[in-house]
Amino acid sequence: MEHILWEQWAAPEYIQKEHSVDWYWGISLSSLALIGIALLMDNILFAVFIVIAVIVVFYFSRREPHIITYSLYEDTFMIDKKAYSYNDFSSFWIRKPTPGQGHISPTLVLQEKKFFLPLLSIPLPEDMDIPALHDFFLDQLPEEEHPEHVSEKIMDRLGF
Repeated sequence: MEHILWEQWAAPEYIQKEHSVDWYWGISLSSLALIGIALLMDNILFAVFIVIAVIVVFYFSRREPHIITYSLYEDTFMIDKKAYSYNDFSSFWIRKPTPGQGHISPTLVLQEKKFFLPLLSIPLPEDMDIPALHDFFLDQLPEEEHPEHVSEKIMDRLGF
């Protein structure tokens, strides 16, 4: 069976944010306070977890995002080299850009049928024909509003 390409685009895996020295100081002091509390409570495992978490946060705050290629076929949705059937998703939503909150372009949100990590947020290029994309997904999946989750708002507010 031949796959017919409908649309293809590339986007960074996340929006890179510039962090000030104050941001790094804030993370460092907060983590030192948490490590101190963990040690006062004789919870070494939690203290080690905080150290590892801070190392990971600092690493990802400095790392350049990978560019991911998205390909829409009539029967398959590809994210880089991973193929998804439209049956893997239960619904979709196209979130409009919200300037001032970190979202500068529309986002395609797909509800996966998996229990863990059920929402896939995919940035869309500004020049994409959004009404045509909407109609394409409407032929594949039901539309269901997926507002920005509280954890996404908190992470955006904290500069992640």
